[in-house]
Amino acid sequence: GGTFAQPIKLDYCHNCGDGINTPEAYEKLILDCLHGDATNFAHWDEVALSWSFVDAISQNWEENKTLSPNYEAGSMGPKASDDLLAKDGFHWWPL
Repeated sequence: GGTFAQPIKLDYCHNCGDGINTPEAYEKLILDCLHGDATNFAHWDEVALSWSFVDAISQNWEENKTLSPNYEAGSMGPKASDDLLAKDGFHWWPL
């Protein structure tokens, strides 16, 4: 009883019209809703919990007005990023 492979013939046609009766994404979504399937949607508890994280971060930013170092687009970034890596013995690899 070992494993064996048996060749089979497969046909594939990229431009064939087999997809004519394939349901669109919203058709499937609406049908799921009509059947009471809510798995495609976030429950309000999930949304509220997500916002509690965002609100905490936003509040912290408002209370602690630390400025992030800005840098010119296309540059290697601010010196602060080099300093952050260097304090642990690391460095950015030049491109």
